[in-house]
Amino acid sequence: MGALPIPRLSVAEYLAFDRDAEHRHEYHEGEAFEMEPATATHAIIGANAARRLGERLDGKPCLVMFPVRVRTSASKYVYPDLAVVCGKLVTTDDRAETIVNPKVIVEILSPRTEGYDYHRKFRTPDL
Repeated sequence: MGALPIPRLSVAEYLAFDRDAEHRHEYHEGEAFEMEPATATHAIIGANAARRLGERLDGKPCLVMFPVRVRTSASKYVYPDLAVVCGKLVTTDDRAETIVNPKVIVEILSPRTEGYDYHRKFRTPDL
């Protein structure tokens, strides 16, 4: 998260804002943060990881998804690099833009984003 937060938003305001935004944003307790663009190396690692996961899950009732928004708590919405959903896909609304039931979340760490991705991204107020 390199950009400054946008003024406080409700969840509904964030979802509308992110839907229309040119770049994706994550939401943390009222603040939306623009996602940093992926590097070519990051994209290669993500594509290879998605391919390998997909091969391992072939024939199973699981999907590898990216990019997909995941609600991790009532006040936190994030975009992991990859998410795996097994069984029925559960979303927050009819638009199916946000999933709530990932079984696996994959983050590709880099020196620039490691502190956030590894430590703060999925920490929720109730943990």
